[in-house]
Amino acid sequence: MGFETISASISRLGPEETKDKVYMALYKDGGVVFRVGVNIATKLGWQDGTFVSLAEGFGTDAGIVQLRATDEVHTGYRLLNEGKKDEPTTVLRIAVRHTKFKHHLLLNEGGTIPAHEVTFQTFGGTLTVMLPSWLAAKV
Repeated sequence: MGFETISASISRLGPEETKDKVYMALYKDGGVVFRVGVNIATKLGWQDGTFVSLAEGFGTDAGIVQLRATDEVHTGYRLLNEGKKDEPTTVLRIAVRHTKFKHHLLLNEGGTIPAHEVTFQTFGGTLTVMLPSWLAAKV
């Protein structure tokens, strides 16, 4: 019943995705990647280089994470443009080590999962994301 902040980690990811969607992926090394379409990021007031905090839901809020802009550069995650410098931004991304999640368990450890669309909502400056089934709530 609440949210707990997860500390930062950054990783790179490949091809661009649709500008109006949110995607998640899993790297073999355990990096959980959030890809936020540039239109969603703009609506939230985010841009390349914005730091965001990541709060993990637990209890009745399990299965949800919330991202919001923060001034805390030492504990936030820096959104990075996934494209090349000379190309327009289409996706901003961050990566979080799966071990940073305290209330969710990675069910596909050692494997990879390609980027796939996830359910999300925006409200004010907050992006709320429903976690995929491969990140299950701890009971």
